[in-house]
Amino acid sequence: TYDEYLTKKEVDPLVNRVADLAGASAEGYALFAGGFIRGGRASKMVEAYESTYTKINVSELRDGVAELTGSSLGQYAIFAGGKNPNEPNSYASSYSNQVVSYDRSLTQKILSNLGVARQNLSSASVNDHVFFSTGYCYDGGLNMGISEYVEVYDINLTKVSTIKSFGKVRDAAGASVGDYVLFAGGKNQYG
Repeated sequence: TYDEYLTKKEVDPLVNRVADLAGASAEGYALFAGGFIRGGRASKMVEAYESTYTKINVSELRDGVAELTGSSLGQYAIFAGGKNPNEPNSYASSYSNQVVSYDRSLTQKILSNLGVARQNLSSASVNDHVFFSTGYCYDGGLNMGISEYVEVYDINLTKVSTIKSFGKVRDAAGASVGDYVLFAGGKNQYG
């Protein structure tokens, strides 16, 4: 970690060595969720750090997933989607549609599922809304497809809209500026 003066401080590490996890903030806490752990399994663990660098374990995700996304919305850290390699080798069952929030008291709430279960999705929030965009999904065939949908949740943690994106991409980046969310880059189904 680094403070406002760019001074480095050592903190307790995450319980597991983890890759492809997600991070988000919930008023006073930085949370890290999911990710690939040893043996190619996915973690359900969520760990929070408070401003004093104290680590706190909080309620686990519903599904053990990696390649999920995290975003902050007001007092909430929200995690969505992901891939669950612990499921049988089937595209249909390996994608997650979970959406889970943690508030400033680190209380977990399971939200309405994503309409399309997917991994490598992107997210961004603006004003009172968080957007979860595109990503890999099961398309009914033998190969992975790419979702063309953006799902929107409001500050009350209610899914309020599903809109079609301008293109099918995965691994894009999301950010906000003013009253807009922007999604940029990513790969289409051809790479």
